[in-house]
Amino acid sequence: MREILNHFLFSDIEDKNLILSSSKILHFKKGESIFEIEDIPKYLYILLSGVVYVCENTLEGKRNIIAVFEERGECFGEVVLFLDAPYPYYTLMAQEGELLAIPKDFVLSHMSKAMNKVLAKKAFNLSNKIQLLSKASLREKILHYLSSHPQTPLKRYELADFLGVSRPALSKEILAMIKEGVIIEENKTKTLKIVI
Repeated sequence: MREILNHFLFSDIEDKNLILSSSKILHFKKGESIFEIEDIPKYLYILLSGVVYVCENTLEGKRNIIAVFEERGECFGEVVLFLDAPYPYYTLMAQEGELLAIPKDFVLSHMSKAMNKVLAKKAFNLSNKIQLLSKASLREKILHYLSSHPQTPLKRYELADFLGVSRPALSKEILAMIKEGVIIEENKTKTLKIVI
């Protein structure tokens, strides 16, 4: 846990014990919600372990995965924290894990400068997502996703949710791409890879 205190967000804080005494570690099981739509933001979350999905549901009830956090040290929930608005999306643990929850007051009083880097990274990631979703065909979307996520952490149904397409359409296109030799699927892990 102490190694997370070396996170760049805490670089301007001299007394690292202040972070631990102000924050709390939360444990979530797979499928548990971290926060829901319309909840009022109270914390900045830093992933310690596990995988987190940021999601929204369509009017038809279909889940769209907006973002995936799977690397230790990634943070989320910060944009709305600064807007003083309720969450427009919900989050859930895709794999059991732990989060460091840093209270809003602490973030605003001790971490505002460091948050500029985080917000810039979020803007960059959103730009990449817009670029992905603007691809004309499903094939282009799949290839773009695979080129930027070579280990393909998402299962097919999750990839369909992330790309905003139906599962049958995604499976049909993936099978066609495998048959044409454009991508391969490793049997044991079901990881998709672009054939170079």
